[in-house]
Amino acid sequence: MAVPSWLASKKPSRAGMLWAKLICEGRREGFKNELKKQDEIIDSLVTKVSTDTPILVIFQRNYLKANALTRQRKAATNPKATCVWSACQEEEWKQYMSSCRNCEALWIGSSCQQQTKS
Repeated sequence: MAVPSWLASKKPSRAGMLWAKLICEGRREGFKNELKKQDEIIDSLVTKVSTDTPILVIFQRNYLKANALTRQRKAATNPKATCVWSACQEEEWKQYMSSCRNCEALWIGSSCQQQTKS
């Protein structure tokens, strides 16, 4: 994985902030595979990056499904559309949007080294 390797480098030209979109949603394997992938990413970050590098990890679950349903809904609710958007689909879309709106944030690192006076 490139992100932990880049963060662990000591190059002076390294930027002060890195943003990465890591998609962990399991396709067929489901939620357990998603959690396993998240654990692998966090483990890699914790073991390869120094403790004085603050890392913020934000998880947004079901984003891909919510995004796909939103696109379908937009197309189906268009007055020119030949397909319909059912109440069942609307309920599913609302559940995914609700799930997707709630994020989890996790701070890793931020070493608190005390400076001693001479």
